[in-house]
Amino acid sequence: MAFLSQRTRKNGKVWLVSFRLDDQRQRSIYLGDVTETQAKDSLWHIENLLRAKKINTDPKDATATWVSTLKGSSVRDSLVKHGLIASCDAPRIDAEQRKLKPFLQRCIDDMTDSKPATRVNYGSTRNWLLDYFTDDQLLTDITPSDMTRWQRHIKGKLGAVSNRNKHVQRAKRFMKTAVEDRLLKASPAAHLKFEAGKTDKSRQFFIDVALTKLIMDGLPDANWRMLFALMRWQGMRRLEAIELDWSEVDLAGNRLRFTSTKTGYRECPIFPETLPYILDAADLRGQQQAKVVKWHAGEDSVTPLLIKQVEKITKAKAWPKICINLRSTRRTELDDHFPGHVVSAWLGHSEKVAREHYQQVTAEHWDRASKQVSTQVSISGGQEGIRGVQSDTTESENSEKPEEKQHSIAVADSYECPRKDSNLGPGD
Repeated sequence: MAFLSQRTRKNGKVWLVSFRLDDQRQRSIYLGDVTETQAKDSLWHIENLLRAKKINTDPKDATATWVSTLKGSSVRDSLVKHGLIASCDAPRIDAEQRKLKPFLQRCIDDMTDSKPATRVNYGSTRNWLLDYFTDDQLLTDITPSDMTRWQRHIKGKLGAVSNRNKHVQRAKRFMKTAVEDRLLKASPAAHLKFEAGKTDKSRQFFIDVALTKLIMDGLPDANWRMLFALMRWQGMRRLEAIELDWSEVDLAGNRLRFTSTKTGYRECPIFPETLPYILDAADLRGQQQAKVVKWHAGEDSVTPLLIKQVEKITKAKAWPKICINLRSTRRTELDDHFPGHVVSAWLGHSEKVAREHYQQVTAEHWDRASKQVSTQVSISGGQEGIRGVQSDTTESENSEKPEEKQHSIAVADSYECPRKDSNLGPGD
């Protein structure tokens, strides 16, 4: 873990202890003009400090006593510099700040580089912690068993497994921060495990072409139609849509080239369904409008205002998770025509995320499956019917091609789309 060596200097040889921390960079602490016995003794104590730092515990009493004898020395300064001991000049945290409520609020206030929605989510977890623990609860009095009981508490209050797991994840982050701030020796939430369970897809909703056209025709102006087109046909996140610059629209290359705050730089084609709206609005570029969508409010205002527009047009309650399901619908459509890794690159998420949260089984999938089964199995014909179907498979598939064209999604009507497997028939 650490080793002892000597260096030759003008005034003679000096001892130093070398070691590596988590970043694997080698560090050294010069011990000065000491005897070999004293150097070996220092090596033993420094190894104890490294071990204590690694497992996040207090060093042995003998090492703590040795550290106390180093006041004012360069060795102590080096130990502080490398994070092996705390500085005597470090600000002390008073008893009030060691309580759970002010600590949680301080953690959220320190998240200055996070999005507002992230701080809101952590605030929700803070509320669930304070719903179980008292405001005067000391961090040091929270035990692993207390955190286990808290997890059972939210299990009885929150229905969705994914929601509960998010709160557990944030609670673990809170307690880890307490350890990093040296308020706790070990995290009482480290042992908490996430609940197993499939993603809840009960709130998924497919916005078909007919409903899309109804909403597009009912939106009040071209700016609203541009926003809806970017979210529905391009599958863009709401922040990506309202932050899109005209400089990121490459009409010659038929691409959008933009940088997302969530996924970084990304390129995606301008799909045929979106192109007319972009062309209609292209003249606005000369009217000092840098953004494709004129949106003066924040990202969080998109969802409630869009819900209001949809409910006004459809005269019914808007579908759940309105922005996510617009993106989910486009992902499902494109998956029927392009390889998964291509769609993931265009929309900016992984195939695993797509499987768990975006891909849907639509009514068209059921219709195509039922038609295929009906051409392959004849209940009244028995084996003769099956043999007859085997010989007539090609004719059945060819006869259904025009019908399949009528039921295909808008992306197939707009341009030629290669199937994932060219050997499969239209109904496969």
